[in-house]
Amino acid sequence: MTVDLTRAGGVERRRVSVPVGTPLRTVLHSLGQAPEGSAVLLDDVPVPLDTPIERPARFTVLPTFSGG
Repeated sequence: MTVDLTRAGGVERRRVSVPVGTPLRTVLHSLGQAPEGSAVLLDDVPVPLDTPIERPARFTVLPTFSGG
């Protein structure tokens, strides 16, 4: 699967291999992202963090809060 991590107007693309059925929440943790502070999109549609990975796909991760 491919994950696009958006930050400060930039995008970092990461490729990740996970077993079928792995929840998105687990993938975000493995990438060092805070699932609770992220929105995940698949084809520009928000998806729940408990969505299991069933096939190769490209997800976009948007931070929903910032420190400060």
